[in-house]
Amino acid sequence: MRKDVIAEKLTDIEESVNLIKENIPENIEEFVWLGLVKDGIYRRLGFAIERLMNVCAIINFDLKLGAPSSDIKIVYNLIENNVISIEAAEKIKELRNLNMYINKSYYMLRDDLAFERIKIVLGYFDVLISEIKAFLERYEETKNSRL
Repeated sequence: MRKDVIAEKLTDIEESVNLIKENIPENIEEFVWLGLVKDGIYRRLGFAIERLMNVCAIINFDLKLGAPSSDIKIVYNLIENNVISIEAAEKIKELRNLNMYINKSYYMLRDDLAFERIKIVLGYFDVLISEIKAFLERYEETKNSRL
């Protein structure tokens, strides 16, 4: 298991989420007028989500869970192999869908909808990172007990 690579990506996620939390305003009115800061929030969120998907793909590959046809199949592989919970998988899918919405409709994006979703999903990252770290600890314990 490439724990160092995963740890680096988890750190990237934490840094991005912290930057978003530091810069996202309390209300939509302020958010709409942020300009480049708003763009940075969208980009950092996308970066964090992509890193999360990378972590899932690395775990899937390193555990030899098969060659999935999509990133959602990776998530299902992780559920089936007790890497993540169903609740975590739902959060990952929601994050992925939000990222696709932001990327595909960027110039027609409804800032009010995006703002509300961002405020909700920021808390998901802590839960997901904790689950991934807990899995890595279980994996190491299992690996060490076989030696």
